Amino acid sequence: TQMTLQAPKTALALNRQEANTWRLSNPEGARADAQLVSRLLGHTATVMAERVLAGSKEQPLRAADYGLDPPIATLTLTAEGVSHILQFGEATPVEDNRYIKLTTRPEIFIVTGALFELIDQSPEAFRDRSLLPFASLTADRVTVRSPTGTLQLSRKDNAWRLEQPVSDHADANEGNAFLNRIGGIRIQRFFDTQAPSGVFDQPQATVEVALTNPAQTVTLTFGAAVEDADASTDEQPEEPPA
Repeated sequence: TQMTLQAPKTALALNRQEANTWRLSNPEGARADAQLVSRLLGHTATVMAERVLAGSKEQPLRAADYGLDPPIATLTLTAEGVSHILQFGEATPVEDNRYIKLTTRPEIFIVTGALFELIDQSPEAFRDRSLLPFASLTADRVTVRSPTGTLQLSRKDNAWRLEQPVSDHADANEGNAFLNRIGGIRIQRFFDTQAPSGVFDQPQATVEVALTNPAQTVTLTFGAAVEDADASTDEQPEEPPA
């Protein structure tokens, strides 16, 4: 139900909400990347110790010798009200492995370094980059306003109709394709507080999508182009920044 990550590149908490969705603590309530969370949980559930270091009474293990005092990173998993804390130490001298320890056990384990790599990412990497995560079938009206005019489409019984600028039948494939493009827009870059001054002073266009489940209207406002548009991800959307 909760994960807390403390690593060189991040300090973050994730909480499971209803409908099996995850939210971030920073920014509070932001959607988490479902695929990354699934990979993290799946890897945690299946990680196996390549080797177990137990030490002895004569030569007890020194956590500091393995980078575990203090640990380089920690991962706290809370399930059914019980927290389990994994501590990550240094990488092993050979192969791509890492020392790890459970706070409830005296042993030190050697595991693959993949789990550490998953948690040691910037907080931004854990954010959902879907701008509008909605199913296209839940939309029954789309209104586009731009300097060239207003375009409005409505759907009834899975048939699209053009309402503006004229009243006529609409191409169902084109209507569905447009919605899929809107729903498929990927966020290129996050601003911590607000967009740079002036970006939305003269909107290039607005797109309103009326949804039925849940009943709400979502509005996209397209502002000026971002001059310094270096993406923090390799994925580049075809649409202009919104």
